[in-house]
Amino acid sequence: MMKTLFLILFLLSSVVYEPRYVAATVAACTGTLGSYTGDASTTIFPYTCRLLAASDINVLVDGVTKTLTTDYSVSAVGSSSGNITFVAAPVTGASIKFIRSLTVTQSSVYKQNEAFPATRIERDYDRQTMISQMLNERSTRSVRAPDGETLNMVLPSKTARASKTMGFDSAGLPIAIDATSASGTTVIAAGSTTARSLAERFAEIWNVKDYGAVVDGVTDDSTKIQAAIAACEASGTGGFIKAPRGVYAIATKLLIVKSNCMLIGDGKGHQHDVGTTSDAATKFLWSGAAGGTMLEIAPVIGASNRRISGGGVKDIGFYCNGTNRAAIGLLVNSIVNGFFDLYAEDCSTVAMRMGVVATLGESRDTQHNQVYLYTKQAVTGSGIGLELTGDATANASFNVFQSIQGVYFNSTAINLINADNNWFPHVRLFRMASGTGVGVVSHGGATSAESARGNRFGILSPADGGVTLKGTPTYTVPTKAFIIDTYDTENGAPGIIVETGTEFVMGDYTGRHQITDVGWIRSANTLDFFGNTGNKTVFRMASLATGDSFLTASHGAGSTLLNALGTPANINLGIFVKGTGTGTLSDGNSATKVGWNNSGIGFFATTPIAKPTIAAAGTDAATTQTLANSIRTILINYGLAAP
Repeated sequence: MMKTLFLILFLLSSVVYEPRYVAATVAACTGTLGSYTGDASTTIFPYTCRLLAASDINVLVDGVTKTLTTDYSVSAVGSSSGNITFVAAPVTGASIKFIRSLTVTQSSVYKQNEAFPATRIERDYDRQTMISQMLNERSTRSVRAPDGETLNMVLPSKTARASKTMGFDSAGLPIAIDATSASGTTVIAAGSTTARSLAERFAEIWNVKDYGAVVDGVTDDSTKIQAAIAACEASGTGGFIKAPRGVYAIATKLLIVKSNCMLIGDGKGHQHDVGTTSDAATKFLWSGAAGGTMLEIAPVIGASNRRISGGGVKDIGFYCNGTNRAAIGLLVNSIVNGFFDLYAEDCSTVAMRMGVVATLGESRDTQHNQVYLYTKQAVTGSGIGLELTGDATANASFNVFQSIQGVYFNSTAINLINADNNWFPHVRLFRMASGTGVGVVSHGGATSAESARGNRFGILSPADGGVTLKGTPTYTVPTKAFIIDTYDTENGAPGIIVETGTEFVMGDYTGRHQITDVGWIRSANTLDFFGNTGNKTVFRMASLATGDSFLTASHGAGSTLLNALGTPANINLGIFVKGTGTGTLSDGNSATKVGWNNSGIGFFATTPIAKPTIAAAGTDAATTQTLANSIRTILINYGLAAP
């Protein structure tokens, strides 16, 4: 009995009693211990929750994990907060984050019947709380089902999901989707009722980025864009070739040879007088050798081939670039029903040319296209803005140039070589200071089929360079039927240079109209006809301020050739000469029937004479005879009687 009591007392004496911990030692942290932005000077950043070891924190700068001791150090480990000190200050704008990162292990081993280690147990509990905080933070960045849902969110097997995308079935459970299958999981567009596969949707447009375009303005994207073009052509039906916003370096010519392939960007930009930065959303920048062509749209030459139909270019800026400039921005040959909406800048030969290929199995004309063209050919050595041409049997014709705006320097803005029946509703041009170029030049040709003819401008504002119409001094056949509905003379445009033989009709804001070498201009109650040389008035018709009298001229058997008309009872019609000038009225054989000058009047080509004095009247035979002889002389002198 005594031995037992002694043993109990011994055991009780060996038990170590430690203070009881009732307060939590780990703050309510989310797992993110700090979030900051670098300023290139600050190196010390606080962390806000307790760490058990310096390695229990993951330090990230712009998403990259940094190395302890190499990149940073940790202070106050074991305290409720401390600092992270970087060896080098994070750069301005850098994202800095401190995240708990503990290894999920058991930190202590407890033995049966050993002393109660309260401090160690508290530390282990703290560590498990920290691990829970870490896992909770990670879970908030993970895909999970909402609270309250009982679902099996286990993914399909590795084999089942290989090379597939993740989706969800009708029950909301994860499934593997074959993105290349037309019968795979589908989507329904907003407002639609028809489900379609993603693969089918993506295949509707050939995006050049899907073919490897880098779009950094330096790496050559020519082959990548051409690959997208080839895919469009291979479809057999055509469609959109998408060049999303960005700068594409083009080192070799792009070529479209099939119908209905439309190269489309996100914005072509515009011409500006200040600044160096382009505002084109999609910019093709030439990076190849000097003298190249950026884009050509033309069918394959051959007697069994036909013209391209449809397609074109929309919302792309063509920049022929610096020293090694491209010669041509856009070359269009033998295409019908195309659409073109582009900007082109500083090409050494021509920004946009429309012409024909050499041989096809059908008509080779470039026709029925719609064009919106904006050009800036503003540096030394820049070429023509727009050029239309062809050959003896085909040309650029029946196209509508909806809006042409351009800046030109020492070359021509619009050059019409072999083109007919094209319509230019609105043309606004501007010539650079000290420039010598011409706004519009219309050429003749060796034959009528090789001349510019029947081209019409609605509103034409050519600026200082004006318009030159080439005639027989330059060509065998001159420019024909060149029409300007309104010629803007308010923006510095000079008179049109018209070579001999040219046919044209012109009007302007002042009411002035001109046909070839003769024109007319209307002002208040007056209509003047003038000759082109010196714009001298040669004939004027005017109404009286007090009446509505007017002059008519007509033709035809028995009709009045010249007549003064109006509501007043009495209207005068006068024909006047000036100084010693002579007036005549002639017959159909140009024989003068009546003539007059400042001295008198004559009939039947007789020289006009002054009013004669007639012999005195009398009743006797002698006086009467004298009077009769006087009358005879007068009639002869006036030309009214033969001698």
